Amino acid sequence: MSQVRIFDAGAWIREQLLSAAPRMDTAIAAFENSFTWFIGASLRETPSSAYSRIVSQALNDYLDLLTDATGGRGRPALRASRAIFESRLHYWAISGDAALEQRYIEHEDVVMLAVAELDLGQDRLSSKDRRRAEHFRKKLVRQSETAARTALSAYGSAFARNWNSSTLYDTACAAGLKKEYDFYRVASAISHSSSGGVLGIHREIGGRDVHRTGPALALVPVSLLHGTRHFLALCEAEVGRIGHGSSCEQFLDALRLIDDAWLEFSVAVDDLDAALWPQEPPLGAVAVLEVMPPPYRKRRWWLHDLATGRVIRALDPDVTSEMLDELLRFIKSTDSAEALERNSSLTIGVPGVIVHPRPGELWRSDAELFDQRSLQMFEFPAL
Repeated sequence: MSQVRIFDAGAWIREQLLSAAPRMDTAIAAFENSFTWFIGASLRETPSSAYSRIVSQALNDYLDLLTDATGGRGRPALRASRAIFESRLHYWAISGDAALEQRYIEHEDVVMLAVAELDLGQDRLSSKDRRRAEHFRKKLVRQSETAARTALSAYGSAFARNWNSSTLYDTACAAGLKKEYDFYRVASAISHSSSGGVLGIHREIGGRDVHRTGPALALVPVSLLHGTRHFLALCEAEVGRIGHGSSCEQFLDALRLIDDAWLEFSVAVDDLDAALWPQEPPLGAVAVLEVMPPPYRKRRWWLHDLATGRVIRALDPDVTSEMLDELLRFIKSTDSAEALERNSSLTIGVPGVIVHPRPGELWRSDAELFDQRSLQMFEFPAL
C-alpha cells in the first residue's frame, strides 16, 4: 500500500473490498443494470415536477455514495448519505401537498439568482470569455429575478434560506423518522468540521495523536447502511406514485441486494481499516543536521520527510550554542567522527528540534543527501 499514490488509492481499496465482499460486487452490478429504467420511468411521467427533481438528485447522490463507499472514502460517502436523507424528507413533505410542491419548484429561481451573484472566477478569464460569462450571468438574472422576488414577497425572506417553512427536524418527526434524525445530526457534525469530525482519520497510538491522510474507512459502513435505507424508501414511494411497480421491481430488488450484502461488506471494510492503521506512531518529519569535516564549523540543517523519503534545506532552528556543543560531543564520541573522515559530510537526525523549510528551496530525494551514509539519530535529553 505504501507504493500506491493517494489519488489511486480508491481503485486499490475498491479491489480489496469487493474481492472480500463478492455479494456486494454482484449487488452493485445488478443496480447498474437496472437504475436507468427506473429514472427513465420517473422522468417520463412527470419530467418537470418536484418529485422528479428530488428523485434525480437522490439517485445521483446514491451513485456517489456507492462510488465513495466502495473506494473507502467515508467522508464524502457520509455527506452523500446525509443528502439522501434530506431528499427522503423533502419527498415526504411534498407528497399530497400541492402548495408545498409549488413552493419547492419556485425556490429554484431563488437559487439561480444566488448563483448569478457568485464569484465564478470571471476575473481569471480572457476578455472574450469574460464577456461571454457576463452575458450568461445577466441572462440568468433576467430569467430568475422577477420570479425570485415574487416568491420572496409571497413567502417571506426566510424562503431564501429554506424552501420549506418547517425545519428538517420537525419534518422528520412528522414523517415518523425522529430516530433516523440522529444519524443526520451525527453526519452534520462530521460534515461541518466539528471536533468529532476526525472520526475515522484520527487515533491515539503509543500515546501520540495520529492523523491519517486519506480515506476514512470507519465512516463507510454507517454511511452505506443509512444511505441505502433512505434511498430505497424514497424509490419505493416513487414507484408507487408513478405506478410502474412491475417494471421497476428489478431495480428495487437490486437495492435490497445491496442492503443484504451490507454486513459482509462492513466486515471487509473494518478488516481493511484495521490493517491500514500503523501499530506504532509514524515517524513523520525530523530535523537533520549536516556537519562538514573538522573543525565542524560548517553546518546545514535539513527537514527530512521520512514518509515520502524527501528532504529540503531548512532554516537554522532556535537551538542554543550549548545544545550544538552537546551534539558535536556526540559526534566525536562515536564512530561518526571516523565516518566523517571518509565522507564529505555527516548527517545526524535530531528528533525534537523543529525546523522549517527555507523559502525558495525545493524538495529532493533523500538519497541525494544521505548517499551511502546511514542516518544516525541524536535526541537532546531535555527535549
